[in-house]
Amino acid sequence: GLLERGVGGIDALVARYMKAFERVRGRLPANRLVAGHGDPCFSNILYSKTSQLLKLIDPRGAESEDDLYTDPYCDVAKLSHSVLGAYDFINLDKFEITVNKELHLRLELDGSPPDWAGMTFMSLLAEAGYEIRAVRTCEASLFISMLPLHIDRPRKVLGFAIRAAQILDE
Repeated sequence: GLLERGVGGIDALVARYMKAFERVRGRLPANRLVAGHGDPCFSNILYSKTSQLLKLIDPRGAESEDDLYTDPYCDVAKLSHSVLGAYDFINLDKFEITVNKELHLRLELDGSPPDWAGMTFMSLLAEAGYEIRAVRTCEASLFISMLPLHIDRPRKVLGFAIRAAQILDE
């Protein structure tokens, strides 16, 4: 149906992701872990302009100290998911799916994260030694991982799938 029309189907989307992952795999740190939040998307970040206090809420649960540690790209990719990927717009149903002249499905956001945020984020990533292509590849996997979690909202599933394909195209 529409997933076939939008991204060639789930199997094709996953195959595209795996091909992209193989290209960046060697650049991901294999022997370094960091303490991670697990889900630092915009909806889990609270900021008070008055007090200039930033709080991260709803961290992934850890049953032991070892559970606190993760690959350094995990939280960074999750932030990219919001900053560059516009996850929150799709999750909050602030998008439309249109059909172009070639009858391809397109994801149209009702707004987008500001350009300065993306440029600042990418600059900070580069400064910290993260490779943007690897971050974006990990980000695409996050969009793909959202598909079964939102199966009750087919429109959102289609939006996440199209966004994953767009990231892989970039």
